[in-house]
Amino acid sequence: AHQVLGTKPSDPLSIITKQYRKMLSKYHPDRIYTQNGRTASEQEIKKANENTHRIKQAYELIKQSKGGQS
Repeated sequence: AHQVLGTKPSDPLSIITKQYRKMLSKYHPDRIYTQNGRTASEQEIKKANENTHRIKQAYELIKQSKGGQS
């Protein structure tokens, strides 16, 4: 889970949460565009959805393991 988010197990939950939000923003399907400015293809949106789901799962796992404490 830490590898997915790019964090370390020793990082406090507050840092992990910031990284989680940053990654969600970067990979969210609504934010995916191609280089020429047109909207993303169905395949690109599907990949973005998969990435977003993976990021959310990783964050929830870490949050549970830390007991929700920062």
